[in-house]
Amino acid sequence: MTEIPTLKHSALSSELSATDVEITTALLMKRAFERRSFTIIHHGDFKRCASGGMPDIEFYDKKYHIIVEVTKTTKSSSDREFNSIKDHLQEAVKKNKTKKCYCIYVSPETSKRNIDSFSLHNKDVNHNIIPLDFTTFNHLIEYVATHDNRYFSDTHLQKILEYPLRSSTTDADVLEFINEQIIKKPEITEEIIAIRKFQQQEKNKQIEVIMNKIHNM
Repeated sequence: MTEIPTLKHSALSSELSATDVEITTALLMKRAFERRSFTIIHHGDFKRCASGGMPDIEFYDKKYHIIVEVTKTTKSSSDREFNSIKDHLQEAVKKNKTKKCYCIYVSPETSKRNIDSFSLHNKDVNHNIIPLDFTTFNHLIEYVATHDNRYFSDTHLQKILEYPLRSSTTDADVLEFINEQIIKKPEITEEIIAIRKFQQQEKNKQIEVIMNKIHNM
C-alpha cells in the first residue's frame, strides 16, 4: 500500500516545484473531499508526477467522476496541454457512462488560448473542462475542507462544474462566481478588485509600448 505523505504545503504556489504542485493538489483534495465520501487517486503515487497517458488526479463518488489536470506552466507554454486533457476526459467518459464526468484544470493562470479551447469544448459536450488558477483553487479547497455539507453540497459542486465558460472569461471571473455563489467572503471580493486593477494596468503598459513603437517608426 502506498504511503501517503504528510501535507507539507497548505496552499498552491508558483514557488513550488512541478512535483510539489501536483502532490500538494492531490493531498489538499484528499483533505477536502474524502470526508464527503469521494475517492481521490493520484496517478503519481504521492512521490512523483503522474506519467503520460493518464490524468494527474481523479476523484469520484457514485454520481461524479472528475479528472484533475495540474500544471505549473503558464501562458503559451500551457497551450499544448489541451489535446491531452481532452483525451483523458473522453477516456473517463467512456469508462464511467453512468456518471457525470468533468475535468478541473489547475494552473498558476489560465492562458487565453486555453480559455478559448475550453469554452469551445464545453459548448459541444456535456462534460465540461473548468479552469481554476492557483488563487481560486486555494480559496475553494480551504472552504470545502473547513465547511460541512450544509455549506458545500453536491449542488454547490455542480454549480462550479457547470460554470458557463466563455472566450471572454478570466480567472478573476471564475473566482468571482465561486465567491458570490459559495464562499461569500468580502475580502475575496476586494482581492478580485485588486487583481483586475493590476491586469488593467498591465494592459495599459502594453498599449503604451505599442503606441510608442508606432510613434517612433
